[in-house]
Amino acid sequence: PDTPAQEHAVNDAPVFTIDDLTLATPAGKVLIAHGQLTLGHSELALLVGPSGSGKSSLIKLLSGLLAPEDEPWQIQGRLHHGGRDYDLSREQCDVRALVFQNYALFDDLGAAENLSIAQDHAASADPDLTTLILDLLADIDPEQSVAASSGGQRQRIAIARTLLANRPLLLFDEPNSG
Repeated sequence: PDTPAQEHAVNDAPVFTIDDLTLATPAGKVLIAHGQLTLGHSELALLVGPSGSGKSSLIKLLSGLLAPEDEPWQIQGRLHHGGRDYDLSREQCDVRALVFQNYALFDDLGAAENLSIAQDHAASADPDLTTLILDLLADIDPEQSVAASSGGQRQRIAIARTLLANRPLLLFDEPNSG
């Protein structure tokens, strides 16, 4: 952007949108009917609702863990991001990264080894992101096994590992459970 007004317009433009999302369980229970979601740059959104209302199913869909070919889930809708348009009934997209509720770390490996596995699968390293991750893990011995780490340390390792994916959308499943 050349001017502050143009910069403001870029930051206010939707970064991620979902249109007309319908998600039904294999038993046919409609969890989401014709849902809409729009997120802007650096925007935070919380999904709230009663147990069984579809929050985790939506997270699974957006994180690629619930795929269109997973029969017999019924998925309809379109996701728009970065100039691309995804038909969620037929394809997955790679714009999201998930911090799992139970961390999903390799307990017998150290923090450094867990991060190294993630780094090996990351598209590219971002030096600013690396600095943030090092700050996040400053008090954690990189060689100490995850099993010997506290719950808070495990959570920060899981967040750091997910950040290494360097995706524009970061999803947390039950972020307050730990």
